[in-house]
Amino acid sequence: MGSPISPVAADVVMARALEVLMDNTPLRISLVKKESDRSLVSAGAERGPERERSSLPSTVEGVSAPMYRVLPYVRGISERLKKVLKREIDCKITLVPLEKTRRYFTKTKDPVQKELRSNVIYEIPCGGCNLRYIGTTKQYLKKRLQKHKYDCRPPIQNPHVSSLCLHTHDTGHHFTLSETKILDGHKNTSVRYMLEALHIKENIQHLVNKRTDFDRVNDIYAQLLDRRQ
Repeated sequence: MGSPISPVAADVVMARALEVLMDNTPLRISLVKKESDRSLVSAGAERGPERERSSLPSTVEGVSAPMYRVLPYVRGISERLKKVLKREIDCKITLVPLEKTRRYFTKTKDPVQKELRSNVIYEIPCGGCNLRYIGTTKQYLKKRLQKHKYDCRPPIQNPHVSSLCLHTHDTGHHFTLSETKILDGHKNTSVRYMLEALHIKENIQHLVNKRTDFDRVNDIYAQLLDRRQ
């Protein structure tokens, strides 16, 4: 891979060759020379609309706004190249390092613990069989699991509060809350409910969830899931 300033150096050489050619020809094509000067440092990595606008010549009171270009800094080369460019074209050049500071730093923010995540779709395995339960919550997952644990305390007062609680009531099985997995998540409630329904529809044969839990899934989506299975 070549040097990052090779295109700039090539433009300087071509611009100089064009000047020599035009000085030795009877034709005076000023437009070509002007466009060559304008694109001389096109290899500079311009970023953002502000720099693009600043490079356009201003016609206010007949005074042209200075052009700004950015070149990668290569020690021992960039300084000399900058001097050459100043003599060849009318623009202001800024040298920037190739390496960014963020490259040398890892993400310092710790990941959010599973129990402290909210707006998630989760899955809990049953400790007495191979079935699982899929649910969703906008609360912290920790609080939702505590609610499941409370609802399943014997004697179970309301077994129909959830499919998980009903399965525990009918079979005596207990779900392994410590092995809960997060399947998906979304802050929008409607989207999250749809994602939950899709996960239930896709895995209904291995779940304690009722089939009515995915009634909100459109028939088109249901057919796509059936074909994928």
